[in-house]
Amino acid sequence: LALCMAHGTWKLGRYWLFVSLPSVAAPFEELGLVRHLQRSFGFDEEGLAELQTRPVILILDSLDEVPAPDHATLTSWWGLNRLDGWENVRLIVTCREERVLEYGGCLGRPTQLFLQAFDQQQMEGYI
Repeated sequence: LALCMAHGTWKLGRYWLFVSLPSVAAPFEELGLVRHLQRSFGFDEEGLAELQTRPVILILDSLDEVPAPDHATLTSWWGLNRLDGWENVRLIVTCREERVLEYGGCLGRPTQLFLQAFDQQQMEGYI
């Protein structure tokens, strides 16, 4: 569903960037997600600065496939990656419901919506 959203919603006036969290080298380190965006999408410092001025949706997929930190982090991704300095960014994080609490404060205080498995037709209809 997350990948379908990234592909099917580009025309809504925002940059939708899909990130498979298991591919992020250091997802719970300071600026770990931002460094991953730079490497994966080819943003140099100037390109990253430009992205920070645009409306962006970061779809962070498969949190439950990333080992939870040994100690539950108290700092959210928002703080770790200094997203408060971005003009208009939103995060969508996918995770199995039963694993959400293992990740401590990295999710911040999210609005949570739990979805059941969808087939392709249901995903397209939902979006």
